[in-house]
Amino acid sequence: MAIGDAILTNAFLVDLGKFRVATYQEVTGLKFGLETSEVTSVTAAGETLIRQQPSKQLGQEITLSRPVDEQAKQWVDWVMQCAEVGDWDSTRQNIAITALNRNKKPTLRFNLTNAWASSWQGSALEGGNSSPAVETVTIIYEDLNVESP
Repeated sequence: MAIGDAILTNAFLVDLGKFRVATYQEVTGLKFGLETSEVTSVTAAGETLIRQQPSKQLGQEITLSRPVDEQAKQWVDWVMQCAEVGDWDSTRQNIAITALNRNKKPTLRFNLTNAWASSWQGSALEGGNSSPAVETVTIIYEDLNVESP
């Protein structure tokens, strides 16, 4: 990549734990940050001080959209396992989302720690419509780090 070339957003990989999800259309919500709290105090000289201080971590979730196909059994099984009440420790997975450059080489990796599926939504089914079925999954994660592979 030459200096000044931007990373493309149309080529990326999604890895869930030990396997790669075959196809994806879109990943939205990659972000991190902290909420702030305003702290007001008075100095010994009687002057008011107002400061913004970091508070708790912002809620962290992403949304993944993918065409429904027959090749993602492990993915669907994991989403369904998250929906069942049970052993949450076994359902949490680390997810890696890797952006690729024009030559399909990794350029940036977003590592989501202890992720789990909080909701799933399927496509509307409509007679006479020839649009492909798309599923949308909301993923909650505990931590995000970004690295250059």
